[in-house]
Amino acid sequence: MARGNWWIMPVESTFEFVVFDISAPTHPRRAGALVADSSFTLHWISRDPSRDRLGMAAGGPAPVVRLARFDTTAGALRWDERLRERPDRPLGVSCDRKRWPGGAAGGAEPHGAIFSRR
Repeated sequence: MARGNWWIMPVESTFEFVVFDISAPTHPRRAGALVADSSFTLHWISRDPSRDRLGMAAGGPAPVVRLARFDTTAGALRWDERLRERPDRPLGVSCDRKRWPGGAAGGAEPHGAIFSRR
């Protein structure tokens, strides 16, 4: 995913989202990375077009959606610690559940996100 002079790429084998500075396209430079735990099977990234937020999803045995913040000046990523189902729960929103706000439907595999202006 590109954002200005930055390229953000999930690397499943190392459980990280790597940020590259692509301001000199023939000489990309690794600017940093956001590391996830081994239960976060990297799947996709979605960008909020009007803010610094990125939606990041993991599939596999522990499907979850997390938010990250992206500093476009430094190329730095950090987890948004505010997105949790409850303060005592792990980071993000789990998709492995029996009931959803709309009723019982079973577990889901997150596959895409849309940010809305409400």
